[in-house]
Amino acid sequence: VSYTSDEYNRAGIRCGDATLHVRGAFHGNFVDAPLWAPLWVMRPLSAVIPACGPADPVEVHEELASSALAFMTNKDAASALNGELF
Repeated sequence: VSYTSDEYNRAGIRCGDATLHVRGAFHGNFVDAPLWAPLWVMRPLSAVIPACGPADPVEVHEELASSALAFMTNKDAASALNGELF
């Protein structure tokens, strides 16, 4: 299973057997910067680079972790669709 941000999903990027779109996430949501940098910095920065989407950064990371765990436990891409952002 792999995950894509809004901009990668719009571009049609797919990887592996199952690619899940994380709604409201930008490329920068897949790193830890949105967790420690203030949103008033990260969101305006997204006008220049895809630093942080409109989704809550903590929720994105929690759902990614939960989804990856479900996939690794069940070896089934459908089990990874257990979050509100997918």
